[in-house]
Formats: sequence, structure tokens, C-alpha cells
Amino acid sequence: MDIIIESVVVGTAICILAIVIGKIWEMVEKRQAERKRINESRTGPLFIHAANAVSDLRPLVRSLGDLHGGNMEIVGGDGRYIVRKSKDELESAIREWIAAGMNVKYVLTNAPNAVQDKFRILIHDFGEDHLQVWVRNGRKVPEEALGLLEKLRTFHPTLISLPGERKAMWLEGLHRNNSSVAYDVTFVSPEVMAANDAYQTEFTNHKREIETIINFCDRLPAASGDGRHAIA
Repeated sequence: MDIIIESVVVGTAICILAIVIGKIWEMVEKRQAERKRINESRTGPLFIHAANAVSDLRPLVRSLGDLHGGNMEIVGGDGRYIVRKSKDELESAIREWIAAGMNVKYVLTNAPNAVQDKFRILIHDFGEDHLQVWVRNGRKVPEEALGLLEKLRTFHPTLISLPGERKAMWLEGLHRNNSSVAYDVTFVSPEVMAANDAYQTEFTNHKREIETIINFCDRLPAASGDGRHAIA
């Protein structure tokens, strides 16, 4: 009996050890992949077939160095990942960027009420000067802007402007509603942007698109009361 118990204990310990080693190895591989992407992004545009809209962007933003005084403009669709199991990751990323000294402007083309309520709480927590959220709430769009609105439902640019005329952009070619995965993603670092007039022009064009669509959006107010407990 003692031998059987001892065998079970040893077997359990081996299984736990294997799981721990597997997790550590997974983390090591993830860090190596992140470093590889960062290095590649400094010499040319980085192309990613399928990327997580938050976790794959965060290390690239960190690689930009000092973010203080910068601005980030993000276009999203329904924003449902802020109220799903991945919500902590997106909220954590926004908190990280704002804590680093950036102001974040988030434009959502198809956000349901639950998502808007969550963002109102975040605006309360972070402050309206640091987090702006714009949503489409049925305001009529002129015919000439309908094509742009349709485009931005699934094409999501993120533009980063830093002091010293440093710019970077993350472009999601296809990001469907109710998903945190984006396809056909391109990241252009400040080094690549500065050396390529075409990317600078593309950055300017996307910035103009965001400014245009905001004209047909409503800016979300901060939640009233004590923030996180202001909205059920």
C-alpha cells in the first residue's frame, strides 16, 4: 500500500513539474517571438497574418521607448472584448499607456450599450483628458462618408504620435465584431516611417479618416459617482 501511495505521489509531482516546465517554456518562446518581431519592425514593416489586437500590440508599443506626451488613436468595431474574459488585458493596456504619459482616443463604430457603459467607467477612472471614447449612436452619416464608415467597421488603424515627430501605426486589415483576433496586420515603426514617404502619407490619410468619422460620433461622458460602482 505504501509503495502504491508513494508511486501516486511521485507521479503527481512529475505531472505538476511537467506542466510548470511547459508553461515556462511557453513564456520563453513568447518572449523570443516578441523580441524577433521588435527587431524586424526596426528594419522594415512587420506583417502578421493573425494577431491578438491587444497582447501582440503591447510589446511593440513598449519598444517605442519614452511614450510621455504621446497620443494614440484607435479605431475599433464593437469593442466587446472589454466586457469579455479578455477585458482585463485591454483595460490593463489602456492603463499602461496612460500611466506612461500617453493620451488615448478610442473610436468605436458599433459599440453596444454594455461596452459603452464599461468605457464610461474607464473614462471616470482615467480622466477625460487622458481617455476619449467616441461611439456611433445612430447619428446620420452623409452619403459621401458611408463608404468610410463601412470600411472602418472591419479595418482598424491605430496611430501613435510621439514627441520629436516620431510616428508609428498598427493596421488591422480585417477585425470582425465579437473577436479579439485581427488578420492581415501591419506594424510600421518610427524608424521605418521616417524613411518612407509612402507610409507617412498613409499615416496622414488614416488620421484624416479618423477625424472625419468622429464628426458623426458622440463622445462618451465619464460615469457619474464612484466610477467602477457607478454602473451596474
